[in-house]
Amino acid sequence: MTQPLIINADDFGLTDGVCQAIVELGQNGGVSSTTAMLGVPEALPRIHRYWEKLTIPCGVHLHVTYGFPISKSMQQYCASRWEGNFPRSRPEIDFPLDILLEECRAQLDLFITEFGRPSHFDTHHGFHRDSRYREGLLKLAKEYSLPTRGGRDGETPTAASLGVIETNVIESWSNAGWDTVEDGLLKLKEVFVQAKTNNLGGVWELVCHPGYTDDHLRAVTTLNDRRELEKAILSSPEGREVLTQQGLVLTDFRSFK
Repeated sequence: MTQPLIINADDFGLTDGVCQAIVELGQNGGVSSTTAMLGVPEALPRIHRYWEKLTIPCGVHLHVTYGFPISKSMQQYCASRWEGNFPRSRPEIDFPLDILLEECRAQLDLFITEFGRPSHFDTHHGFHRDSRYREGLLKLAKEYSLPTRGGRDGETPTAASLGVIETNVIESWSNAGWDTVEDGLLKLKEVFVQAKTNNLGGVWELVCHPGYTDDHLRAVTTLNDRRELEKAILSSPEGREVLTQQGLVLTDFRSFK
């Protein structure tokens, strides 16, 4: 019996090295989906440069940490707190729900204007799991008729109760503390075995952060050298063998249509 799996590469648009790595993985079947960050320096021209090379569906990586706001209300809110930018970390988030949702709509609408309908949306630093925002973001997914990245088991309200389609997310691989290709491969197998043990149903989503590391990437995030390891694993025969052994078949968010 096979299990459908989406491998989503976060942060498309963050740097040229991240964009190039995601394009290459999409072309060789290492990832099946990506999501774009819009409110980071030079994101729009950067995404446009790589857009025609992108062979996988692209959604929106909604973010309210790192970068700058697009909506007027969020710009005003951030002006006196972080010199007009977003805070750098999730614990600093204190946005009123209405302002946060207006910013998310602005990012979705900008993507639609520039690139067409997104395949889905997810969130940077996982703020969709924040109990202050989860219901509002699920309603936003329903408003735009988009599938979205899942939360964690037991969270309320459930997506199904609101008529929203979401994945069952596996984040523990990219967030785990491994630092070699060999350890990364072992951890990759481990997270899939654990998901089966936990009887994780539906469509699984493996979150990843591939990229080529350079001075630009090091300047904007602490997740840098690991990105090259993730790319190496996802593009390797050994990485693909892990998927085959676990009965995993790659799909993307278009399978929800």
